[in-house]
Amino acid sequence: MPLRENIPSRRKALTGLRSLVFTALATSQMFAQTEVDTELVLLVNVSNGVTTTRFNDIMTAFGDAMTSSTILDAIQSGRTGSIAASVMFWSSANRQAVGVPWMQISDLTSATNFAAQLAAAARPFTGGSALAPALSAATNHFGTETGGPENGFLSSSQIISLTTNGNNPPAQPGPSTIQAARDAALASGVDLIDVRLQAAARQNQARLDYYNTNVIGSTIDGVEATTVVSNSRAAFRASLSGSLLTQINAGAQASLTVVPEPSIPLLTGLAALAFGLRRRR
Repeated sequence: MPLRENIPSRRKALTGLRSLVFTALATSQMFAQTEVDTELVLLVNVSNGVTTTRFNDIMTAFGDAMTSSTILDAIQSGRTGSIAASVMFWSSANRQAVGVPWMQISDLTSATNFAAQLAAAARPFTGGSALAPALSAATNHFGTETGGPENGFLSSSQIISLTTNGNNPPAQPGPSTIQAARDAALASGVDLIDVRLQAAARQNQARLDYYNTNVIGSTIDGVEATTVVSNSRAAFRASLSGSLLTQINAGAQASLTVVPEPSIPLLTGLAALAFGLRRRR
């Protein structure tokens, strides 16, 4: 005599599978975003203390770095083999603007496109130097990982790479407000805040102390946040390239330990399976 099918057990299993599928599909809007290893905000100071020559140097240095073979190798060493990068300009309290929107970089072609956007970016304003609102704006720019509006990308690491001038450190708001903005950024999901600036040799220690105490923070894959003060244009350009390599490598290595989210094809397959089992009841 054939064994009767265990109908209650089958229905229980089907109910569990359908619950899993529908829960996954209910959150599938996140999969409209492109997964990358790292989201990188290049936060560039364009206040009165930054000359046009220095601004152009920063844009050129970032473009040259992004198209270098060492940076591209670092990008491609991560789990997805890609990053997303954007440029934000900042000066006074109410002056923060996106200079280059989010772009995915995965190979020389996409890196060259990003470099072209850097070269074409116009300086939108000058003004004072208000760092706390700049950090807050950059944090929000990352999108859903830090509580902001969706930006089209999801990543395991979010990095702010801050470039500024060697004049007096931002006086408004005070250091405690800047520390609060830094701490809020890290608490919301930013993984690393680095600083690069050019200053006269006599200012080096004061600048290091200020930014180390008030601005930089956190660590990725054992790589700690740093402040680098350069004495010359050439050294400053080299520091930008070196910091990008370190940041991107850290994000790539961190991505290798991340368990990927289920893909749309997988969710679709589960939905089809649940529907098929339901029809067989």
